[in-house]
Amino acid sequence: MSDKHAAPYQILYLTAFIVVTLFTGVAQGQTYKTLYSFSGGSDGAEPMSSLVQDTAGNLYGTTRDGGTLGLGTVFQLAQSGTEKVLHSFTGGTDGSIPASGLILDSAGNLYGTTDLGGAYNHGVVFKIDSSSNESVLHAFSGGTDGIGSPAALIRDGAGNLFGVTYYGGNGPCSFQGNTGCGTIFKIDASGNESVLYNFTGINGDGHPDTALVEDSAGNLYGAARDGEVFEVAPSGIGKPLHILGGADGSDLRGDLIRDGAGNLYGTAFFGGALGSGVVFKVDVSGNETVLYNFSGGTDGANPQSGLVADAAGNFYGTTHNGGAHGYGVVFKLDSAGNQSVLYSFAGGTDGANPYGGLLLDATGNLYGTTYAGGVSGHGTVFEITSAITPPGQGFDYPTFASVVGLALNGNAAQGSPIGPETAQVLRLTAGLGQTSSVWYGTPVPVSSGFTVTFDFNINNCVVTCADGFAFVIQNSKNGTTSLGGGGGYIGYGYETEISKAGIDNSLAIEFDTYDDPTWDPNANHVAVQSCGIQQNSAKHYECNLSLNSNLPMTLADSANHSVSITYVAGTLTTSLDGNVVMTTSVNLSSLLTLNGGDAYIGFTAASGSGGENADVLNWSFSSNSGIVPPGNLSATVGNQSVSLWWG
Repeated sequence: MSDKHAAPYQILYLTAFIVVTLFTGVAQGQTYKTLYSFSGGSDGAEPMSSLVQDTAGNLYGTTRDGGTLGLGTVFQLAQSGTEKVLHSFTGGTDGSIPASGLILDSAGNLYGTTDLGGAYNHGVVFKIDSSSNESVLHAFSGGTDGIGSPAALIRDGAGNLFGVTYYGGNGPCSFQGNTGCGTIFKIDASGNESVLYNFTGINGDGHPDTALVEDSAGNLYGAARDGEVFEVAPSGIGKPLHILGGADGSDLRGDLIRDGAGNLYGTAFFGGALGSGVVFKVDVSGNETVLYNFSGGTDGANPQSGLVADAAGNFYGTTHNGGAHGYGVVFKLDSAGNQSVLYSFAGGTDGANPYGGLLLDATGNLYGTTYAGGVSGHGTVFEITSAITPPGQGFDYPTFASVVGLALNGNAAQGSPIGPETAQVLRLTAGLGQTSSVWYGTPVPVSSGFTVTFDFNINNCVVTCADGFAFVIQNSKNGTTSLGGGGGYIGYGYETEISKAGIDNSLAIEFDTYDDPTWDPNANHVAVQSCGIQQNSAKHYECNLSLNSNLPMTLADSANHSVSITYVAGTLTTSLDGNVVMTTSVNLSSLLTLNGGDAYIGFTAASGSGGENADVLNWSFSSNSGIVPPGNLSATVGNQSVSLWWG
């Protein structure tokens, strides 16, 4: 916590210091680049956060210091290397000293927190819109609502924000005038703040320092600096999953990640067999396993941040210290527990002492920040290219025992088998008032032709079956966070009633189970909808390319149905249970703006006053642009085998 005071809002355009160097500390096959060096002036200084990326490749983050008054910034770094300061904190009501990362919503708004500033000088939750206007969503009072938010936020499908404060609440802790042991808070879509959980300060239950993870049931998971990995139910009841200390790790500062089976993975700054920190796993029963002990030598020491994972089950992270030069490393930990150093910071123009975690993009590049080093010694933004071999022309999920490689938004989650299902499913909706999207994490080739197959089962209708799901091809500005309206808008269309944007630059093949008399022919139809590069619409009197309301089967009958979608030479063919139900003339390259012929593909779904389980049982994709038979790369996570291949 700092007592600095901060700076007036200003937008700045600065030319980056580009240092493109292949250092001896880079593992074979990777290239390390310093994308930007902070000057310590109005452009910012000392970034402590991870980065987020939009579909245009722009990176966004915060600096703890620097800016017009030296109290921190929110910045954008374009692919060209040009830095733009979106907000320079003043230390007034807008906040100061942002030490955590940002999240990006589908409309291009950024959300984050500050340690200090605000109406009471105890930090704020802020929003920066797509026009770079900052607004304060909540100013912490320093009492029961919390003091200082050190970690990034998360956002659910309804637009609610969740986060933690390091102090405050009604716990018995006290340190340097700050009372309370920390809180978990929620800010709803109307801007109302409520405390979901007060940390007690007992047995490691105190001072949360990491972003939260939410499961499909609304349970929240995180780590407290005092040693606890915890779970908090929607009711506000918390329970410790595991308390670390000593040989299994201590001082938890890095965000957790959660796999499809419910296991949590994280890092500890200290502790372990050699005292320099660990990578750990906590399973669903609360059992902890140390996956790696840092030695404090060339392998690194003191991981300050969390992990990211690739489709093969490898983890990537940073350490604050250690390495060949003592300034920290970027590391990889494979699924067998073998650690390798991808880059060892030299402490010069390449950067030093990373605090923040890594961002893994769709093509396998890693991005991060260093707190120090760079041309002026005030930190850097860096890239490690070709960290992994990216997926290419095809993939196959025979079940969803693992969702590695997928981006799940809103209410999408893994689901337990129901009825004829025998393995975990991709459950897009489960009940009333839900909206979801799931995207394959890498753009895939679509313009030259492709085949998609999947099985689905719509079951457990509530009140009435509603509203269905869609297979969507999109190159939206929001990428893998894209999500449209609820109810009859099926997760891809715009929803006028709440001014919810539809997914732009998209084509949807919908499987509709509800009759909205305003635009639907019945409660059992399929349709192709696209408004080109504009936001999509689920209203069939708008943007409809084809429709079939006389299907030879019932979509919502609790039975498994098979879908095949092929695109060849301007013709999109949709088959259900072996029967061709729609043939649509469309040129994807003319209709949509594609990225070199590539686009994201996935599913959207929604329910309203009626609901259903909309389950996808399996999913495969193959492109016509040079397919190689499956098996070039296969990843096994638990009992799930996911095949990826390229041409």
